[in-house]
Amino acid sequence: MFSQKRSNLIVNCDAYIDLYDKCNIGCDMCKFNRDGGSVKQIKINFSNYKNNRVLFCYKTDPYVFDDYELVATTVKKLHSNNCKIVFLTRKANCLIKQLDIFHKDDFIGISISENNSKNSNIENVITLLKEAEKLKLNTWLSLEPVLTSKFANEIIEKVKNHVNFVRVGKDDLIDYNWEKVKKDINVFNNIYIK
Repeated sequence: MFSQKRSNLIVNCDAYIDLYDKCNIGCDMCKFNRDGGSVKQIKINFSNYKNNRVLFCYKTDPYVFDDYELVATTVKKLHSNNCKIVFLTRKANCLIKQLDIFHKDDFIGISISENNSKNSNIENVITLLKEAEKLKLNTWLSLEPVLTSKFANEIIEKVKNHVNFVRVGKDDLIDYNWEKVKKDINVFNNIYIK
């Protein structure tokens, strides 16, 4: 079963779902799916997901192949099983095209990592958050991994008024003074540091 401690989210999740066995986005700091090889779609048993809050795509991005139909079908099936969704992607340009598939009890989010060429453009992220605000959708930002407080503070300043919460986390794959970085991050009422 899914461990809430592992997710360390601000909203409680009961389960997670991945659409693929691996991710092909190729983020340098990714702690999952680093072995390469072909990416395969996972067959999902939706009977396992009833009345849950589901973290959508725990290890792999939902838009690995920019497959809008697969994302929409999966979200619809989860909603039909009375599930609420906590959605996360690196691809703001994909998510903005599908805001209408989400419900008011869902949380949609973007993942941004320091020194990652695969991040969405920050202007696209802000556009997405503003469009979601208009639709009264809950939003979040996963700012992880963060190596410097400067980076975290720059992003937080740009998004803090357009997002329900920001979760900030360290890089688990390298050794550095996370406590010092953490201490220098500007914390507002909707900023949570792991």
